[in-house]
Amino acid sequence: MKKLTKIMAAMLAFITVFTIVILADSSSDSDPLVTLSYISGVLVPSVDEKIQKTVDDNNKEIEKLIDSKISALKEELKKDEPAAPALSENAEFEAISIAFGKTLKPKAACEVILRSGNARVVSPFENQGLSDLTAAKELYDGNSVSLNHLVLIPRADGRAIMAMSDVIWVMVRGEYEIV
Repeated sequence: MKKLTKIMAAMLAFITVFTIVILADSSSDSDPLVTLSYISGVLVPSVDEKIQKTVDDNNKEIEKLIDSKISALKEELKKDEPAAPALSENAEFEAISIAFGKTLKPKAACEVILRSGNARVVSPFENQGLSDLTAAKELYDGNSVSLNHLVLIPRADGRAIMAMSDVIWVMVRGEYEIV
């Protein structure tokens, strides 16, 4: 019986060693046993790489979609944008003199700079006048026009400037008439 026990102990030892060798061989890189080193060294980097590739691909698609939307909106804005008005013949300031009591009336919007003399605002409206763009204020009927201030006469609706000294010199941009 001692012999049988020795044979059984030898077989048990052989089976244990064989099992350890088999298990050790099966935990190679080609057929890993799930271990922390496999997860952190192989699985996580592989998953991270796949996720990053998917995110990059999605970002490229989103960028293309955004660029195409921006281009389409730019084209739509160009269609809706009114054409720039052509420059009038009086695109530059013209220096003119106006005699006492005469009035400069615009035929459309007009810009005026009083260079010398005294002038006052003429406006048929109680609450509307000329825009003194230099002083950023409204000039109403009867107000004096300041020297060297850019004054806007917004439209040809009766608003004007009248000479109050023997002769005034003004610089005018836009169409006008002296009456």
